[in-house]
Amino acid sequence: MFFATKALALLILPPGGLIVSSFIGAIFFRRWWGKVILFSSIILLYALAIAPVRDALIQPLEYATPPLPLTGLDTKNTVVVVLGGGSYQQPPEYQKQNLPSKAGLMRTLYGAEIARNRDVDVYLSGGSPLEPYAESEAMTMQRWIIRFGVAAERTHVEGRSLNTFENATHIAAILKQQHMERIILVSSASHLPRARLCFEDQGLKVIAAPTDYLSKQTPYQLLDYLPNAHALADSSTALHEYLGLLWYRLRY
Repeated sequence: MFFATKALALLILPPGGLIVSSFIGAIFFRRWWGKVILFSSIILLYALAIAPVRDALIQPLEYATPPLPLTGLDTKNTVVVVLGGGSYQQPPEYQKQNLPSKAGLMRTLYGAEIARNRDVDVYLSGGSPLEPYAESEAMTMQRWIIRFGVAAERTHVEGRSLNTFENATHIAAILKQQHMERIILVSSASHLPRARLCFEDQGLKVIAAPTDYLSKQTPYQLLDYLPNAHALADSSTALHEYLGLLWYRLRY
């Protein structure tokens, strides 16, 4: 089920969806609607691959919650929950020890920043969705958050989750056994609206801690209006989150 869902998303979201629509337009190019599909796909590909359009898509997600203040934060009866964001599998430069992906590393680093020198426990959540027998994302993050200065005895692993909904249900079950219900939830800024919804629906009180902002924080330059792969990937991330929010509301 997980693989089928991921495959469908890859075929719908850019660039996969635009490639499919371009092929359809090319096949039926002799017909007027075939031309419309092909040229619309090319224009949409350009639009999604430039920074201003990327930002217009992703900023409503990223700024749905303000950044977490690191001073004056009341952490009594609170735990930090860091959500996995993927792994680099067996990188040779680290003796084939898994490394968090860019998003996962940003989340882990920020979770350490929040937890370090505070009397809080950190729960790292994430399985290994595409490789069931590989090291879980949570275990990978645990190894690195300890390197970033969090005491090992303060870290806890939840390594079964395959998606955000399962992150929330598994963590909530663990915390309710300990009579804990207040969490600082760390994830990518664009992912937090969906993640927060999942955790709050489990009865937890959520303090959002967004990180890994993808939108541009400085004025646009001429190069920002030229297509690039990073902007296209970020636009796809934004569309994935909107699709995920819709799916969650329809299903759960």
